[in-house]
Amino acid sequence: MASCPSCSAELQVHTAYCPHCGEPTPTALSEESDSGQADRQVGPGAEFTEHLQAALGLRYELKHLIGRGGFGAVYAAWDARLQRRVAVKSIRPDLLAWPGFLQRFRREARLLAQLRHPSVVEVFDFGERDRVAFMVMPFLGGNTLEQRLESVAGLEVEEALPIMRQAAEGLLAAHDRGIVHRDVKPSNIMWDEATEHWRIMDFGIAKAEYPGLLSLTSTSAPMGTPMYMAPEQAEDPRGADHRADIYSYGATFYRALTGRAPFEGDAPLAVLIKAKIDPLVSPRSLNPAIPDYLNDCVERCLAKEPADRLQSFRDVLTVLEGADSGGPSAWHLPSDPISNDALARYQLRRAAYLTKEGPGLEEPDVYEVPNGRRLTVVHGDITDHQVDAIVSSDDNLLTMGGGVSGRILIAGGSSIAEEAKRFTPVRPGRVIVTTAGDLAASFVFHAVTLGFEPKYWGTRIRWGATVEPSRDLISEIIEGCFYHAETLELYSLAFPLLGTGAGGFARDVCLDTMFRVLLRKLLFGITSVREARIVLFRPKA
Repeated sequence: MASCPSCSAELQVHTAYCPHCGEPTPTALSEESDSGQADRQVGPGAEFTEHLQAALGLRYELKHLIGRGGFGAVYAAWDARLQRRVAVKSIRPDLLAWPGFLQRFRREARLLAQLRHPSVVEVFDFGERDRVAFMVMPFLGGNTLEQRLESVAGLEVEEALPIMRQAAEGLLAAHDRGIVHRDVKPSNIMWDEATEHWRIMDFGIAKAEYPGLLSLTSTSAPMGTPMYMAPEQAEDPRGADHRADIYSYGATFYRALTGRAPFEGDAPLAVLIKAKIDPLVSPRSLNPAIPDYLNDCVERCLAKEPADRLQSFRDVLTVLEGADSGGPSAWHLPSDPISNDALARYQLRRAAYLTKEGPGLEEPDVYEVPNGRRLTVVHGDITDHQVDAIVSSDDNLLTMGGGVSGRILIAGGSSIAEEAKRFTPVRPGRVIVTTAGDLAASFVFHAVTLGFEPKYWGTRIRWGATVEPSRDLISEIIEGCFYHAETLELYSLAFPLLGTGAGGFARDVCLDTMFRVLLRKLLFGITSVREARIVLFRPKA
């Protein structure tokens, strides 16, 4: 059984193009290698090339094949009228009979015709003639970002930054016109030798958000490339908005800086599941040369929830362009108007929360949420809190050997550890529930903030790379806690600063992450929880 060389999906039948990612299969590549030099240079077949040339007339003369994918091919050509090199893109002839493909191609041309920006590939001409559809675009002459990444294991920051800044500028221009690209990836960012600019191309599955613009998609099937696709785009393609492009942009940036995609797997579905449920490995853990502001920008673009991402490419550019002048961190930019007041008040109080000197908070700081819920920040010992559940922070073996888990063990009794051991080992980012022993709470939620990633070989587990606390892992833990709270119909939860003990996670970064995620859950989540507390440990006098 053959497999696709691009996405590794198993191919059940002989086919020229992979049904998962649309790229040429071994069958197509073999056919191309067996054909003559002339056929390789002019496209999928000499007969089609002749037909396309006839449709183009005398103005455009095809020269050679630039590239081809699941939906068609692109050729270098000569524009005799204006005496310049151009690129001609045409749909595969067999797809013209399929409903929607010709309409999608027409609309791609219309969308690109609306955009005039140095970072977007524009359309010079479009035509349909004798069952042939084509569009004429600039001949860029350079390599794609994908081709550049094939020769290196990640780019230097100095090289990656201008590429991704120009890509963000092009996508901002598209979004300002209500156009969502929906397939941002390294192979769709290309160097233009003439203008010395990186440009976004291939809006073939784009979507128009604003009334009055045509949508290119009349189907609910997910479209895009799995390694760069936002989780919500895979689940509900028609409901995904411009923030799906921000995720794909973040995934592309991640690949550019680290040499690998954020989530990888043996098949497209495996990749999409990982993107939905697995914690993100921080890009800086793979490339320590990445500066803080850039690491934060990429991580926030890759947030699983659209509301947690940067909300526009204008925000992305604010972070990228403000780095040299001490501009805002990506995590300090607001995500939605409703939470802005609470976040502004939090920033004023943040220094008091983090200080380890002085009396601390004499009274809890309470942030009232419009729907009657509240988020509380308080100094103290989490084991003293009378809530439905308190959250522990531990390793994947639930050793409860120190820090907050050790305090919970001492205060609650050994029965908690004995019960927890039945569930080990637990994957980092997950949460298991036990009773609370002698504590005032009813349950303990054991959150795993560090440990090892399990790798399965048959029925046996082999432990892979060490997993350490990160923003994404903390977010996943909070999601897990709210899931268990909803299952058990709990109303109050108390959280420590997760992973800041043996895990070594920075206290300020952890607090920022937890406050933002908990605020979002209380504002927008469908949950039974009425109060969430962040308990900042301060030993008793």
